[in-house]
Amino acid sequence: MKMARQISFFAYPLRSISAYLPTQLILLSGLLLLSAQASAELPLFSAEYKLTRRAIPIATVKLSLTRQNDRYLLESKSEPVAPLSWVREDLVVEKSYWQYHDQFPRPNHYRYIRSNRNSHYEVVVDFNWKNHQLTTTTNGDSWKTRLAEKTVDKALVQLALMRDLAQGRIENSYAVADGGHPKIYHFSKVGEEQVASKIGTLDALKIARSKSGKPSNTTLWLAPKLNFLPIRIDKTRDGTTYSMSIIKLSMPQPATTKRSN
Repeated sequence: MKMARQISFFAYPLRSISAYLPTQLILLSGLLLLSAQASAELPLFSAEYKLTRRAIPIATVKLSLTRQNDRYLLESKSEPVAPLSWVREDLVVEKSYWQYHDQFPRPNHYRYIRSNRNSHYEVVVDFNWKNHQLTTTTNGDSWKTRLAEKTVDKALVQLALMRDLAQGRIENSYAVADGGHPKIYHFSKVGEEQVASKIGTLDALKIARSKSGKPSNTTLWLAPKLNFLPIRIDKTRDGTTYSMSIIKLSMPQPATTKRSN
């Protein structure tokens, strides 16, 4: 069975399983912490998604946001489901370690790993904000580029978008460390729809995402009730659409949001 190239949802947004997914985000998600100090902070959460190709389940994606002392970890794990697991045993893990800077998510360290019994592929991105230097390492080979303010990684762009929408605005574009060189990811509102899911039918903001001036091939449905957490992400590549839909969600702290126009 021929596998497609790696697709990223959370990280391009959602990151995932070797040929089929992402990033984790790829996604995936911005929400408000109900505290006086952090009206712009994102609540912690744990979500699970089902990835399908032409309506056939091919993987599960587990996405979580946790706090580790003074920094946060956005992590996604993707694994194939039966019967595909008998053919491909790829495990894909994506991690973004980050902190707030001027109330904006700022990455410190990003890591993407795709592995199976026969191969190992790893990308590491380090953000040196003091020296404004971005270091990308792919399977041991490193190179450096200049790091501009408000640059995010492929996973964290999803949180940045969710945070801005939860505050009642959309920035439309974000600088993303993609392939070792900054790229601009553009987001635009398509409309509003109701989306049926395993966690219920939810009102959703439909957003199209594109990058590098190319036509959009990624569509996100973001639930205002969940502070614009993605409940569905579609990505089209080579004429085939991959769809990731939420099936489980744990969010200890409910959130209140502003409606984005």
